[in-house]
Amino acid sequence: LLNNMTRSIIAGHSLDVIMQNLANDLASLLEADSCYITRWDPVKEQVFPVATNINSEHPFLKMEYPKGEKNLTTSALEAGRVLFIENASESPYTTPHFMRNFSERSFISIPLTYGENKLGAAVVGFNKLRQFTAEMLEHAEQAGNQIALAIWTMQQDFELKKHLQEV
Repeated sequence: LLNNMTRSIIAGHSLDVIMQNLANDLASLLEADSCYITRWDPVKEQVFPVATNINSEHPFLKMEYPKGEKNLTTSALEAGRVLFIENASESPYTTPHFMRNFSERSFISIPLTYGENKLGAAVVGFNKLRQFTAEMLEHAEQAGNQIALAIWTMQQDFELKKHLQEV
């Protein structure tokens, strides 16, 4: 599946399609029920939803992340490492108010960073309480690196095209 993720990145033509494929592949890789990919905007200091593997009727893609409210994206970016949340209702990494939007009971929050650039997070959910293994951590870190590379590359490509149009 990591190879599929790499192929999706290389063959993808739009960030939306790539992110959707990566959300699907990451959920499969970690045997999860859901995957949510978010983007961090450092200027606005706010989180924005990007893609999910679950049905399009889910409110995630329309969610607004209040500025300054603790959530799984900001917590993973602040920690600078993969976070395992075995019981979301008792997590110090988010608020109960925010978690009301989700039915999952356990999560893995994977920070998406490229160098010093904080890009967002891939948050993988499990409907049942879950204990996590070292193998899952390794897969989550590898996948996070690939997703971060895809986002960074697409952002740089977009900025280059924008600059060339201005010139």
